[in-house]
Amino acid sequence: ATPLEAAIHATATYVKSGVLNRDSEVAIIDAVLREDPKVLVLAKYYAENMPLRFIEHALRTLGLSPLRMREGDEHVDAIVVGGGLAGLTAALTVLDRGGRVVLIEKESFIGGNSQWASSGINGVIKTSFDQNADSEEAYTDDCEKSSYGNGNGAADLDPETVEHIPTLTSRAGQTIEWLRRRVGADLSLLSQLGGHSYARTYRPTEGMAGSSLVFSLKGKCEEYADSGRFKVVKKARVSDIITDADGHVAGVRWVPSDGTKGGGEINSRNVLLATGGYSNDRHGDDA
Repeated sequence: ATPLEAAIHATATYVKSGVLNRDSEVAIIDAVLREDPKVLVLAKYYAENMPLRFIEHALRTLGLSPLRMREGDEHVDAIVVGGGLAGLTAALTVLDRGGRVVLIEKESFIGGNSQWASSGINGVIKTSFDQNADSEEAYTDDCEKSSYGNGNGAADLDPETVEHIPTLTSRAGQTIEWLRRRVGADLSLLSQLGGHSYARTYRPTEGMAGSSLVFSLKGKCEEYADSGRFKVVKKARVSDIITDADGHVAGVRWVPSDGTKGGGEINSRNVLLATGGYSNDRHGDDA
């Protein structure tokens, strides 16, 4: 998208969410369409990947009042349900792009089952050592073999059993590099564990891999807390997904997970469920 298109899209997003009022909408759109140089520079560097930051900077540049949330109405760019590795990773990704995130966790602590993972993360990184014979194809083959389960073989597998394997094997190495670079995770030990044809399991030098990663990711997310862009609601269970008149997702309702009275409503067009993965599906055909 061009900066002009990205700016209009960002403006429309916050108009639809009810955060941007009519006067501010008109002022930003007018500035964009008349190609105000200051606003277009902001659009070039912020509008596409950090739309909220673009709106905030544009309002200030145009001398308008900053965004104000409606009283009693908490609106964020994304709601992440579940505080394990998947949820924390999703939250940090949105935060790094300028968004505001509320993370909802039903337990009294962050980490979920991820913090108990002890072995490490599997991935193919060809540069880990000289003459590394491992490959994404070999990793894929190992994953498919382990999916055979009862020995029926690949021909009897349901498609959903293996359809995500190529995504896993082709991107796992990138994920490990990101955890090292962005999160500062210690994944310096490399081992060959059961079921793997090559050494491709990365783990920390001390402690369990899961708890180490949770600690590092949680710390990076909390760096955004002072600015008000990251908030955690613990001991809370999401009871409903809110939808608007057109059936679009508009937020969530939550209740205390300990059975006490209370709860609340959080509004967002983006709700990400990171509540246990495929193993937590107790209602599907494969449950």
